[in-house]
Amino acid sequence: MTFLKNYHFMHLNEVTAIILSGGKSTRMGVNKAFVELMGKSLIEIAIERVKRHVGRIAISANTGEYDLLGYPVIPDRVKNTGPAGGLLSCFSTIKSKHFFVLSCDMPFIPEALIPALLDYREGAGICLPSLNGFIQPLCGYYSSATSGIFRDFAGKGNYKMMDIVRAADTRILKIEDQSWLKYDYLFNNINTPADLEAAKDMLNKNL
Repeated sequence: MTFLKNYHFMHLNEVTAIILSGGKSTRMGVNKAFVELMGKSLIEIAIERVKRHVGRIAISANTGEYDLLGYPVIPDRVKNTGPAGGLLSCFSTIKSKHFFVLSCDMPFIPEALIPALLDYREGAGICLPSLNGFIQPLCGYYSSATSGIFRDFAGKGNYKMMDIVRAADTRILKIEDQSWLKYDYLFNNINTPADLEAAKDMLNKNL
């Protein structure tokens, strides 16, 4: 990595990780956060990725299933508003200057990407990765200052993450420019049983 010049000056206690797990998992047929890959549930994998780089962890979800994990669970204040509604509920509930957001269904995110994004932000309100022109709004840094933008869009009934990201002071880390990252399947989601089996097959081939 060629950066990480600012990351070490951010105190861990100032950063809260939000694990997004509020989806209905309709395509999976069961709560996908608890399906297993590499011997661990997807929610456990997400927690492991972030825990060394943050002071606190919270889970954005709408069911008591997550209580057993021992982290605060923040339900959506406005139902059926997707990730943006979940994040706004978390921003409104948790007192923190900085947030790192990660969707629970992205198990191939490397841990090293987290400090890279926290550093690369350089004062921006949002810092996200992109791959081949596709921005990933569910894996990245959000300042508490962006909560006002989320509220403004919510007030208009607009909960589209990319509309919010484009309106904010957002910095983009282009993954394809990072030689230290292997990115063939970095942002693959696990949404269906077929996705899960494909991920297992891919891992077996790379062992």
